[in-house]
Amino acid sequence: MIDFSKEFAKYDFFHISENIELDINIDSLSNIKKNIKRIGREQNNVVIQIDDIHEILDKLNESIFNLNEINKLKKEFTIKEACFFNEKEEVINNLIEVLDEVENIIHFSKLHLNNSYSEQLNITWSQIGNIIKKIGLTRLDDIDNKFNAELNVATKVLVIDNKDDNTIIETLNSGYIYEKKIIRKSKVVVNKTRSEIIE
Repeated sequence: MIDFSKEFAKYDFFHISENIELDINIDSLSNIKKNIKRIGREQNNVVIQIDDIHEILDKLNESIFNLNEINKLKKEFTIKEACFFNEKEEVINNLIEVLDEVENIIHFSKLHLNNSYSEQLNITWSQIGNIIKKIGLTRLDDIDNKFNAELNVATKVLVIDNKDDNTIIETLNSGYIYEKKIIRKSKVVVNKTRSEIIE
């Protein structure tokens, strides 16, 4: 920072060369003095502005640091979210394995047990379907619906005259959708009309 007072002190403004004739009056000296004071005030204003700029730069550095911290936290959150999703998906897959075992018991009961026991298991199976919907898991139980290649895999074809073509007659293994994502397609038995088989 330049101190104009010290700089001006180095010069002798009142020494006049013998070769130059000057008409110096008091008004001129007064104007010089005013200009020196004005320059001093402007210098102080510049110093204050420089201090303000330093404060702004410090705040900007702090903001950049905070932004870096936020980005770091976002990255950590994304990693934790991915881990959570993987763990959640693993839990859903394990739950589906349990549901498959229950479904196998129901299929077995239809073939080998009395009707009242089988009916009770079907009621329980329906209740389980309602419970798993609460956690976002939907069972694809497609009996009497039209076959949909996006949701179903036809493992067997039958001919039943009183059913429409491409109607699902039986679900051999339920499919599942979790939060709008198809986890597994259902394995089904599909009806074909005799006319289509002949063609």
